Amino acid sequence: MAGTEIFGKEEITAAADVIERRMIHRYGSHAERAGVYRAEEFEAAAREITGSKYALAVSSGTAALITALKGVGVKPGDEVITTPFTFIATIEAIVACDAVPVLGELDETLSLDAASAEKLITPRTKAIMPVHMFGVAADMDKFVALGKKYNIPIIEDACEVVGGTYKGRALGGIGDCGAWSFDPNKTLTVGEAGMVFTDDHDTWFRMDCYHDHGHVHSKEHDRGAEGKFGFGVNYRISELQGALGVVALRKLPEALASLRAEPATRSTPSRTRNGFLCTFETPLSEPDNWSSYYISGSRPHFLLAPVHKPCPEIPGPYRFPAPVSKTLDVLLIWPGTNESVRSQSGYVQSPLSSGWYAA
Repeated sequence: MAGTEIFGKEEITAAADVIERRMIHRYGSHAERAGVYRAEEFEAAAREITGSKYALAVSSGTAALITALKGVGVKPGDEVITTPFTFIATIEAIVACDAVPVLGELDETLSLDAASAEKLITPRTKAIMPVHMFGVAADMDKFVALGKKYNIPIIEDACEVVGGTYKGRALGGIGDCGAWSFDPNKTLTVGEAGMVFTDDHDTWFRMDCYHDHGHVHSKEHDRGAEGKFGFGVNYRISELQGALGVVALRKLPEALASLRAEPATRSTPSRTRNGFLCTFETPLSEPDNWSSYYISGSRPHFLLAPVHKPCPEIPGPYRFPAPVSKTLDVLLIWPGTNESVRSQSGYVQSPLSSGWYAA
């Protein structure tokens, strides 16, 4: 499902409140805003879910990954170990820091294999970034242990699994930093935004300054009169996104309940014609992690069907091979269409709630 499916009057009321108060910027104008800071409320709600000490709302999941890398001190020429099976933003974030992505192998979770990552560690390794794929958690116990053993920060790319858990703990709040995304195709959306988590004050301070042109934020000073920590970028969210985010996180239980109900509904022959739409499950899977689905298949001509061409009539069902040691091309069907679409990065995003079928 996509986050817009749970939009309702609450979102309209929240957005209208911000517009009526004419208070769009998240910082400054302290006297005029009467103590109302919607972006901060969004961050507080996210902290409550993960149990993290700090949460910083930024403009996208990609921005969250870049900000996390900057926060832990990744510099040009440093190496960041990650997975080859992910959305391209994981790699883009590393490259945006002028760092070098180093790709490991996968384990049965379809995420980075911790043993493979350990073999790739060099003196230039400054972070390890597992990605929680298909709504399934990477083996975070192993990564936490690996980070402690080598004193290397672990950054969770949890952009795909807002609300997902690992052994009862919220994904994004387990590593040294974690990132969520709220883009239009995610389980929850505010249009565009991301969230980055940490328990370390110094890391949070660097991220907070970096995401807003180096500003040192303080309610004792108005906008423009704050101190400066250094150079940065503009990854701020607005109060509109903050207000929508507060509503979205209140609806997280509803969204997760819907996702848990979908696999049984979507795997029936009447919904999938000759194939099966499946969740990917491993021994680490937990029911509320389901945020992505794939169409099972193993024949090369099925997996590598042309992009944007009529869906071929291929009898099924097929099985999806796992573990997989290379980036995949996965065939999926967009809702309400008769076109096959090949995921360019081997990544299947959360489907909408109706109209899915497989060839």
